[in-house]
Amino acid sequence: MFQVLSLPYWRERSVRVSLVGTGVNQRTLRSMVDNLRLTNVEFVGQQNNIEEIWSKHHALVLPSRFEGMPLALVEAMLCRRTCVVTDVAGHRELVRDGINGFVAQAPTAELLDVAMNRLWEARSRIKEMGHTAGEDVRRWVSRDPVEDFVQLLVNL
Repeated sequence: MFQVLSLPYWRERSVRVSLVGTGVNQRTLRSMVDNLRLTNVEFVGQQNNIEEIWSKHHALVLPSRFEGMPLALVEAMLCRRTCVVTDVAGHRELVRDGINGFVAQAPTAELLDVAMNRLWEARSRIKEMGHTAGEDVRRWVSRDPVEDFVQLLVNL
């Protein structure tokens, strides 16, 4: 994502990226941002109120190289946000390309740029796509996954 944001046309666009959370890679990520002289990336640290995060952000960009089914994707969609993801693991189970989000065909900077540009070109539809994302994820994710799991155990 940083490679994409360092491209001249992304530097000129009114786009701000927030990295939420903390972890062992934070120093490396900050160094990458500094080395690329990115001024549109902020580190917001650990956040506990998911709804508050998504009330201030328009879309999720998840440039995963490998992944399971990330909770961040589910949470963003539950908050009616469109997502740009790479075509790894279970992302395509939730993200319908061009309908509720965008899928980069592979986890490369070039293909992530294509997907992010598609979102940029569709920015007038971002709210509508987010609404669709919220409806779609609610058909996939149970209202009470803990109870569903308990029932599976009881049935065993």
